[in-house]
Amino acid sequence: MTSIKNMRLVIKIILLSLIITISSVLISIGLTTKFAKQTIQNETEKNVLNISRTVARIPSIVDAFETEDPASIIQPIVENIRKAAENVEFIVVTNLEGIRYSHPNPFRIGSRFVGGDEEGVLLEGKEYISMGEGTLGLSTRAFTPIYNSQNQRIGMVSVGILNQQIYEQNAQLNNYIHLAIFLGVLFGFLCSILLARSIKYSLMGLEPSEIAKLFKERNAILETVKEGIIAIDANGSITLINSSAKKTLAFPENDTVGKSIEKIIPYTDMIKVLESCRPIYDEDRKIHGINVMMNIVPILDNDNPIGAIASFRDKSEITALAEELTGFKMLVDSLRANTHEFMNKLHVILGLIQLKDYKEAEKYIINLTTSHQEIISFMVKNIKDTSVAALLLGKYSSAKELGIDMNIHSSSYLEKLPSHIPSSLMVTIIGNLLENSFDAVKDQSEKKQVDCLIKEKKNQIIISIKDNGYGIDSLHKNFIFQKGYTTKKDGRGVGLYLVKQNVDSLEGSIHFKAQRSKGTHIVIKIPRTR
Repeated sequence: MTSIKNMRLVIKIILLSLIITISSVLISIGLTTKFAKQTIQNETEKNVLNISRTVARIPSIVDAFETEDPASIIQPIVENIRKAAENVEFIVVTNLEGIRYSHPNPFRIGSRFVGGDEEGVLLEGKEYISMGEGTLGLSTRAFTPIYNSQNQRIGMVSVGILNQQIYEQNAQLNNYIHLAIFLGVLFGFLCSILLARSIKYSLMGLEPSEIAKLFKERNAILETVKEGIIAIDANGSITLINSSAKKTLAFPENDTVGKSIEKIIPYTDMIKVLESCRPIYDEDRKIHGINVMMNIVPILDNDNPIGAIASFRDKSEITALAEELTGFKMLVDSLRANTHEFMNKLHVILGLIQLKDYKEAEKYIINLTTSHQEIISFMVKNIKDTSVAALLLGKYSSAKELGIDMNIHSSSYLEKLPSHIPSSLMVTIIGNLLENSFDAVKDQSEKKQVDCLIKEKKNQIIISIKDNGYGIDSLHKNFIFQKGYTTKKDGRGVGLYLVKQNVDSLEGSIHFKAQRSKGTHIVIKIPRTR
């Protein structure tokens, strides 16, 4: 048999609801039944007592005691009253000796009252209610003394209702109670099924053990990932924050859950995302003096915002990783381009040797070695940042491969970059500008020319990229730096957007001149100090 612990949630909810419903119904019905039966008994006693009082005060009945045959007067009056009264089984009038003057069975008139509980009214003149066994059976009856006009006791009235009638009323009440119990339990059962389904639906069909497992897995994931994670509810209060977020942002408070996000971390745009339901990706933010890269997405329930969650990482870590990856990428690109270029040149040399034109082959090799050595020496001497130097070498080789004359201006010079200017940003800026220029000139039928100048002054770094490509139409000039905007058939509109974003983050400026079919000239100025 399946244990309660392993029982499905729906079954548990139904059983628990049924137990609560049945218990509540039984307790309620039990108390109500007891009260109802007591009420029936009290109303019965009150009814017979009122009738006995009424009969005892009827003048014609009182006067009949003075006649020779009281029964002939009393019996008709009393029987009419008995028949008119509901559920009254008998009304008996006797003298002080207990001799009957009325009875539902006329043959018992003149005989003595039976029951043994009449002494209190006959001997002492008390008015009371008792239960006794009479000629008609066990009954609940009221006794009231009869007084004449001189206030002398002359007899008594006994009004009774057979207990069998009370039992029948209680039996009828029990039938209603049983029906009420059945309907109550049935209604509780149906409601428990609806409740179980509703709870199951709200829990996405998961069992408690599965929810507990997911909760543990979630906590393990949150504490394992290096990204900081913060979640808020619909009111902007923090509901979750992992240890990476606390460590990265160096929170002064030990407990931040339940506090307003605006008080703990202002200017994160989490409230903005919550209200607009529009996510934010890869945005630079400065929190507690730390530059972070942040993503914020809304949490929706049937298209209704119920919260927002932000993930972020220290930008210095991302920058360091990006610089390392950029260096490798530039090296690989440079080696690939050089390999392809040298393969072509080796084919030329091989052809000259096969033609036995050894002098021309020697001359070609010397010129080739000298040219390559010059560009490498120039880079080593003038461009001190290795990532930027690797990028330029790689792009120079790619240009050669594409038949583009890439001219790196002889006055180009770049010292090691300041600490606030990551190499990865410079590589992104220069690389995207050169790539755009290559795309602009690669389909030119005439000479393909790209000029590059990177110059360092006392207060700023200048990057100048000029090409003789197809230029930029005046209609597009205001949109080229917008994300997703492109005039290329296979473009994604990301390159110049990244350039603009990185230049803005370095507090630099962009100036460009472009004319259709006459080329483009872009100049970027980046301050050496903030």
